[in-house]
Amino acid sequence: MSWTVYTVALAESLMGPGELDPIRLHLGEDYRGTVLDAVVATVRGYCAARGEMGEEGSIPPECVQALGSLYRQRLLAALPVDHLMTETRQQETRDAWSYLRDVGAGRVGITRPDPVVTGPGAITLGPVSPSICAPTRQRDRRSLDGS
Repeated sequence: MSWTVYTVALAESLMGPGELDPIRLHLGEDYRGTVLDAVVATVRGYCAARGEMGEEGSIPPECVQALGSLYRQRLLAALPVDHLMTETRQQETRDAWSYLRDVGAGRVGITRPDPVVTGPGAITLGPVSPSICAPTRQRDRRSLDGS
């Protein structure tokens, strides 16, 4: 799977109708879009910590659950009621932050982004690490024994 650019509609498809109704009632489309942009930037920041960056505004499929949890938490925190932010939702948010820390530290694998075309026919594959070859053994036991 490739990295996906998330819209408000896609992010809200991760939420249940009991959460969406008050969010749509009290928070405008512009505010929800601003919150989504901030959450996507946060997720991309953790991916960038390991040198992986896809198309502008896209995130890897492994981070979708974390995006949904953080997006939900930030929207529910902006509502005038607090009964929607249950202990289960708070635990999901803590788990999302923990997962993103693991992504940034390289303990969790993520899909490499598709190559980004920057010019006519130019393809960049992201940062390239140098290959390090182990030194070969100059002598072994047989050569030292005279065999």
